[in-house]
Amino acid sequence: FEPHQLDPGLLEIALTESILIHDTDIIRQALFDLKQVGVKLSIDDFGTGYTSFKYLRQFMFNELKIDQLFVSLLEKDTRDASIIQSFVSLSEGFNISLIAEGVEDLDRLLLLKEMGCSRAQGYFISRPIDGESIPLWLHQWQERAAAIFGNAPLVKKPSEVQRLIA
Repeated sequence: FEPHQLDPGLLEIALTESILIHDTDIIRQALFDLKQVGVKLSIDDFGTGYTSFKYLRQFMFNELKIDQLFVSLLEKDTRDASIIQSFVSLSEGFNISLIAEGVEDLDRLLLLKEMGCSRAQGYFISRPIDGESIPLWLHQWQERAAAIFGNAPLVKKPSEVQRLIA
């Protein structure tokens, strides 16, 4: 990390659950080494693969990303709501951040927030954008979030964001 002057604490590596079934010494050592220098690890598409509680404890992940499969039918299938609620409890018990993938409308976002999942990603929040568009998007999203949740925006102008990411 030193040759590139990158703070390892700013780097997060998202792993799919399938990588963990290859219980090789090389993978275990690589993940351990990354954690030792401060790199954050997350499990992507959580709940659809092979993760066991053993891996959650062994690798000390920083974040679980709930697969959109469970989020997409949240209002229609009480089983998905129960699964997400158990993920919320699990993340709290392990002190791991939780993020819901595939949030595509306000109702779903509010329901997830009510269930205790305070972080989300999906088309309701933003479609993929290029780096130059981030300052304007952040400003617009914060205004939108303030209207939804009643919070004051953290950044007042897109130029303030530009200074933060420059």
